[in-house]
Amino acid sequence: ARKPPFAGRTIEETLHKVFTEELTPVRRLNPKAPVDLATICGKCLEKNPGRRYGSAAEVREDLDRFLEGKPIRARARGPLDRAWRFGARHKLVCALTAALFVLSVILLSMAAREQFAGTKPASATTFSPATSTAPGLAGLRRAPDKLIAPSMPLLSASGASGVIDGRLFVVTGLDGNAGMRAYLHLYDPATNGWSVLPEPPVTRSGPAFGVIAGKFYVAGGFSLEGLHSRLDVYDPAAGKWLKKKDMPTARTGSAGAVLNGDFYVIGGSVGTNVLDRVDVYDPVTDIWRASAPLPAPRGASTAATVGGAIYVIGGHDDFHTESRNSVFVFDLATGKWSSRTQMLVPRSNAASVVFENKIYICGGFYGGESASFLCYDPQTDHWRAMPSMPAPRYQGDGAQILNGRIWVIGGWNTVRPGQSLPAKTILVYDPRSGAWSESVNRSL
Repeated sequence: ARKPPFAGRTIEETLHKVFTEELTPVRRLNPKAPVDLATICGKCLEKNPGRRYGSAAEVREDLDRFLEGKPIRARARGPLDRAWRFGARHKLVCALTAALFVLSVILLSMAAREQFAGTKPASATTFSPATSTAPGLAGLRRAPDKLIAPSMPLLSASGASGVIDGRLFVVTGLDGNAGMRAYLHLYDPATNGWSVLPEPPVTRSGPAFGVIAGKFYVAGGFSLEGLHSRLDVYDPAAGKWLKKKDMPTARTGSAGAVLNGDFYVIGGSVGTNVLDRVDVYDPVTDIWRASAPLPAPRGASTAATVGGAIYVIGGHDDFHTESRNSVFVFDLATGKWSSRTQMLVPRSNAASVVFENKIYICGGFYGGESASFLCYDPQTDHWRAMPSMPAPRYQGDGAQILNGRIWVIGGWNTVRPGQSLPAKTILVYDPRSGAWSESVNRSL
């Protein structure tokens, strides 16, 4: 095909594709490629080292067998194998799909029987578009007016966000142009406008973040110079950034959470492997300590705090190749982790936010970008699907509650086949009306 496995317009976009996208099969790029040769290439390019050839000698042996017309040892995953693996990993999704299929068959059979008998149920309602309201539509809530708030001043993704005193702070990691960014912008509802604040000390993408006592904490992340162990704190009252003690382990793709006044940095990746490590920062003493590790390694997960517990949802554990639908819960009282009902679908690089003691999962990535919107109730341990977002978003700047609404900030999305760019729009969900709206593009 004469093209690299992952290609972007910039180094940053290429790295982004490596971390988040699946490899395009060789035969999709060149349908004339022999199946066995494509299988050998695919095995060489597997992201998971355990699925690659164990040595160059094994590659040479399979190539020799191919040239001699003998069966190769590597085997491509056929449709049945992929379906079986999906079913084994996602039993709940498959069970729900099967149940919906059976229900559809039953309903169609009933409708066909009634039509054949020439009967009409006594409870049936006649609908006239000219004079009536369609059954079931009268109870739907009208969508609210379009959001008047302006979009961000620039494309933004792979960053961080926080709300302090009713104002939204956003750190931009990537804006789609060459090089990484270190921007901090403020949205103030009182003026309905954005302003530029002092730049963060370093460029970084994929940091952990949180707000404690009116200060904005940003830790770790990745830059062209490598992984960060830095912890930087923005103090709005002083109008400046403060450097705090470095994390014990440099990492990117960690989840950040605040519990009992401490800042938790959970999981993440060090490039060669994914971590189960959890480090906790005490702002009073400026000291890090190790906490109980996750039940399994997780990178690009999302975390939310409800009551006295941290919920770590989704992410990946396999060198960025497969997303998970796990839900791990850390109980501060016991200092232990446990598992809860899995998310409806696997997801990594999603945003999460807590509203009225429920956790909302916004967008994410699993074999492609997603616009799904899910709600989890920790009290009942129950998931439900919500109205989808107006556009897909993943690996953004987080989600926050502002003016009683859920704001999904920035994030990557596909603008044309093969090209992804960050977004500058903010997607806003109104829990009262159950409807989405978008910010309006304006100049700063």
